[in-house]
Amino acid sequence: MAQDEACSLLLSGGGLADRLVTTILVVWAQGIEPGDARAGSERPPLTAALYGRAAVALRTWLGDPHLDVAVDMIDSTDPAELTRGPDGIRARLPFTWLTDIWVRDLSVVLGRFSVGLVESGDERQRVLTADPDVRDFRPVTISIDT
Repeated sequence: MAQDEACSLLLSGGGLADRLVTTILVVWAQGIEPGDARAGSERPPLTAALYGRAAVALRTWLGDPHLDVAVDMIDSTDPAELTRGPDGIRARLPFTWLTDIWVRDLSVVLGRFSVGLVESGDERQRVLTADPDVRDFRPVTISIDT
């Protein structure tokens, strides 16, 4: 397929580009676990993918497009952290934040930033969130009533 045709296909709508991104993120989220040989050599571009999406989410959440944001990619077994200081905000997030939070459009819930997924089911998501001052952390549950 020619490059122009591939670009046209991705820009045609219908969510194809989003599905491709999601598929790639899921594959890498499963393979980035400690001990995976690919994790070391692919860490820089995966960290960049996490940084770009988390930085945009944090800046949008706080309404400051110039906010200094630092993102450290941590192992999925380590606790996620969010700290705010006079110079900006620092997030320590696992790569799985992209599949657990970002892909599901849960970066901001009720005006709070989602740091991680606590529980997930077909009709219920529970995320750990922080307030804009990054002092109050608490879970928020999103459920669908049937």
